[in-house]
Amino acid sequence: MAETFQAKSIIIGRMPRKRPEEFKTAFIKSFDSLDPFTAEFPKKEFEFPNTEKVVIVNSDSNLNYFLEGNDLVFTGISQFSIDQKGNVIELSVRK
Repeated sequence: MAETFQAKSIIIGRMPRKRPEEFKTAFIKSFDSLDPFTAEFPKKEFEFPNTEKVVIVNSDSNLNYFLEGNDLVFTGISQFSIDQKGNVIELSVRK
């Protein structure tokens, strides 16, 4: 079942694998700031080991892809929902 959280921006990225036979670990960090790179700390942090992919649905916000860090950044949002279905994360982002 999906959980919904309030935020002004979020970052989605990946971390190394926990074990060689698994997928990488996905992370989602939420912020009360429109620019997450100026925020001192994330409001919430989530880690999802052994994640094959993150499916983004209902996105009506600004999306930026940062090649230096391989991160996706959503800005100008009001809330997001996370629903884990096996090794797939479904992320819904709303303005």
